[in-house]
Amino acid sequence: MTVGNDKKNWLSGYKLETFTLFTKNSGNGGNAFHGQFLFIKYWESVGNTVRVDIICSDTYGFLDSLPIRSGDAIELVITHPSRKEPFEFVAKKKNRLIISEIVGATREAKREMYTLQCVTESTLSNHTTRCPEKYKGKPSDSAKSILKKVLKVDKNRIGTLKEGTWHDSSNKYDFMGNFIRPIELCNRLAAKSVSKKTSKSSASGGSMGFVFFENETDGYNFISIDEVMGSKPKYIEYQLQSFKNPLKPDNYTITSLPSFSSSHDIIKKLRIGQYKSANWYFDIMKRTPHFVEFDYSSIKDTAERDKSVPHDISEKYSRILLNVLDLGAISKKDTPVPDSETIAWRQAHSAARYQSLFSSVLDITVPMNFNLKVGTMIEITVPKLNTEDTKPGNSPYSGKWMIAKLSHEFGHPTGDFTGLSLIRDSFSANA
Repeated sequence: MTVGNDKKNWLSGYKLETFTLFTKNSGNGGNAFHGQFLFIKYWESVGNTVRVDIICSDTYGFLDSLPIRSGDAIELVITHPSRKEPFEFVAKKKNRLIISEIVGATREAKREMYTLQCVTESTLSNHTTRCPEKYKGKPSDSAKSILKKVLKVDKNRIGTLKEGTWHDSSNKYDFMGNFIRPIELCNRLAAKSVSKKTSKSSASGGSMGFVFFENETDGYNFISIDEVMGSKPKYIEYQLQSFKNPLKPDNYTITSLPSFSSSHDIIKKLRIGQYKSANWYFDIMKRTPHFVEFDYSSIKDTAERDKSVPHDISEKYSRILLNVLDLGAISKKDTPVPDSETIAWRQAHSAARYQSLFSSVLDITVPMNFNLKVGTMIEITVPKLNTEDTKPGNSPYSGKWMIAKLSHEFGHPTGDFTGLSLIRDSFSANA
């Protein structure tokens, strides 16, 4: 990661260096088409591949004259003072964009408006490939093998341990691909991965939960929630300030009031078994049932825990969840059969962990920052009500958060912004 120029105003200053459209019939139409866009939106999020929307104001009728159609390729290069390296989707980086859909076409006397919805080539390939083979070993190794051999992703577009964009799981999971799409299967493997950092020999020693996603910078990431939550923030904290000096813009200021979404409905939380649940699993191989009462507050390996759950609520389970025990592929006779009790506990743990992780979401908007990406931690500081003091106090917004969704918007009349949806480990009756 290379930080850009902090002294420049990040609300402006982006430059569209390259915008090249490759049509199937006319080849390169980029030179004339370069000035036809209004603004560009970019998205990345946990569990998904990237998407880029290019909103065009076409005064030459390129949509029909080139013509522009779904399946055409686009190369995009944008520079911004927040990062020295450009923000780019080009053939050289193996992440060139493909138009997946053209929507919102409206025609006036002198111009035509439409949106080019774009994805990377591997996203399209995901719908034409399947995983038919049997996979053995760590889920993290299986996910990497699927990306390389099935989806044919370039090795430079797959995260690495050195860069912290690909974490090893400690557990093993043998399974059949069953002709599932590669991206969907990698997301399933993320949910079945145990953190190497917190893993122990006991069934309840390891902490479940990885996240899988694609971004512009690193390609495909496979990272442990525990390792990310336990890391130090990589960026200076973002603050909500009561007074802003327009002559001295602060690139680390929250530009609008944060939006905090969290359910306060205890009845609703009890219905979904948020505090404590009974998990009943059936082992179809041995024809035996397994019963696991899962209490989230009992996990010792979690990065953050809120102990404010009332004892009279958390002592008894509030929901019974029925499911089939996932033991993976059938093992050979000389191979030890997986411990059913361990698998049952981990399945219950995984479901509770993701449920807790997304129980509170903080949405903020900040000046555009190309260094921000999904899966990294940032520090948020929001002052208490009726004070200019920037100390977090009891504000529910303040603290360490992980980026779960991110959106860059270029060319907007009011400035260039990055929108963030943040999550954190929280489990509280009053949250």
